[in-house]
Amino acid sequence: MIRLLQEIIHMKVLIVLAHPELKSFHGAMFQTAIDTLKNFGHDVQYSDLYAIGFDPVSDRRNFTSVKDSDYFKQQFEGMYATDVSGFIPEIETEIQKLEWCDLSQIFSCPAKNQ
Repeated sequence: MIRLLQEIIHMKVLIVLAHPELKSFHGAMFQTAIDTLKNFGHDVQYSDLYAIGFDPVSDRRNFTSVKDSDYFKQQFEGMYATDVSGFIPEIETEIQKLEWCDLSQIFSCPAKNQ
């Protein structure tokens, strides 16, 4: 039965880790998910946001295009960037992964206290 389901259900999965320590419990779940899904024959892509230095703060730096140079409104700039391929390469790469996948899973640690 499991083999039959494996043959019927083939997924493209994106696994995202947002934790500073790869040896943590989150890191172990991240690696286990990647290995397990690959062993079951699924296509897997992954992102380790700390390893790639991903900045979660969104501002004008995320765009190579500008809709309104006088007033920054995140939603409008994002919609415009989508229309004109105006995201910086680091953001565009992650967007392409999200568009590619059928399923995504994020392993993250709690937000830092400021």
